[in-house]
Amino acid sequence: MVTFSPQGTMIVTASADNTVKLWDLNGDLLAHREYQSAAYYVSFSPDGRLIAIASMTENHAHQIELWNHNNKYQQILKGNFDSLVMSIVFIPDSDILASISHEQTIRLWNTVDGSLLQTIEVNNNFSITAAFIYCSSQNDNSAIAVANSENRISLWSLSIEELLSNSTNQIRDYTNRLTQSS
Repeated sequence: MVTFSPQGTMIVTASADNTVKLWDLNGDLLAHREYQSAAYYVSFSPDGRLIAIASMTENHAHQIELWNHNNKYQQILKGNFDSLVMSIVFIPDSDILASISHEQTIRLWNTVDGSLLQTIEVNNNFSITAAFIYCSSQNDNSAIAVANSENRISLWSLSIEELLSNSTNQIRDYTNRLTQSS
């Protein structure tokens, strides 16, 4: 996983070698974190000040940690992850981080104190195979797209107020049956 800082001055990578590295655009290593197991998703806050890292611990639990770009630990988000975190994104103009997990939950976190603000069940009986969260700003509508093991993609239009009140508006539900050609 590779992502650029919002200012375009740094790159953060999460690798199969259980590391997260922060680089400048000249290829100089600015910070390096090692994990006992996989670190698999990273995201910058809109101001570039924080980096969220989804990882697996040595006992195979999943977690999200917050670090500042100077490689200083901020906190582990206070929640229970029973499965892989598929996507994480900071909501612009706020202190909120959104995550979506393979276990079919969307979680909203307070990045100041690490508390869980809201848990939203995706409500389908299939495993999530891919997820993407797009947030343009706190006051604008944003979107969450979820693909499941039955080749169905669900898309929600939302605002942060809707998410916090657990009243997402599902705007489309796509079914994609792929035919295999020989």
